[in-house]
Formats: sequence, structure tokens, C-alpha cells
Amino acid sequence: MPKQPFFFSGENNWYKLGEWPPKEKKDQVIFLQPQGRLGWTKPAASTAFTEYTSDPARPVPYTEDVHMRRTVQYMTDDQRFASRRPDVAVFETEILTEDLTLAGTVMADVLVSTTGTDVDLVVKVIDVFPNDFEYKEKSNYPMVVTRC
Repeated sequence: MPKQPFFFSGENNWYKLGEWPPKEKKDQVIFLQPQGRLGWTKPAASTAFTEYTSDPARPVPYTEDVHMRRTVQYMTDDQRFASRRPDVAVFETEILTEDLTLAGTVMADVLVSTTGTDVDLVVKVIDVFPNDFEYKEKSNYPMVVTRC
């Protein structure tokens, strides 16, 4: 198989890999924890749940600013605006102490219930900017926290 180019956003770098996903990858599960946390260990059985009210008349946008079409930056736009909405559930890891690369298929396995007639559910895995972050072109922040 010819080498394929892949972009690693956390490093802002292109690599040519012989296969995808990389054969060195290790599958790892991250679990939703109580109080909006994410962790690498499965929590004890619990009846805990996260509840929020969704309003179809106020959908959650994918970017904070209003644009006629997607901008070049939309994939790296600051997502802190969404975490302040009452209709978004946020789960975070502790600050990571070493680099973490997500490669291959990322899957979300969640159990949900709704009082409505249907539901749209979007799960995002996002690098969280530090609280004092100000967007600058070509900023290169490593993954510190995961939200979805």
C-alpha cells in the first residue's frame, strides 16, 4: 500500500503512514463519569444521569459566529460558547499530563432516553483551550481536556 498522508491537528503536522489506522495504535475506552467528568476507568454501577432540555427552535450551532457558509477555520473554532448553553451536556477529563493522539475510528456508545418524539445527538471530542486563551492564527495548543 502506498504511503498515505494524514494530518495530525494537535501537532499541526502531516505524516505519511503505510496504513490507516496505524498498526501501533492501542484501543482505549474513555467513560462518562459522575459530575461531568471523563475517565479511563469504568465507573461503579450507578443510576446517575445527565439531564438537559433541548429546544428544536434553538439548535446548537457548530460555530459561535454567524457566516453564510463554513469558514476555513470552522474545524478548529473555539467551542467554549457551546459549553455555556443549557442544552449541551459537557464531560471533561482531568488535565492530561502527557500527549494523547486520537487515531483511527472514534466511536461513541451512549444510552439516552427522551420525553420527545425524536432526538438529534451530536458527540464531539474537542481540545479545550485554556481559560485565558485568545485565538491567534497558527496557535498550536496540545490536547489538554476532552469534551463531548
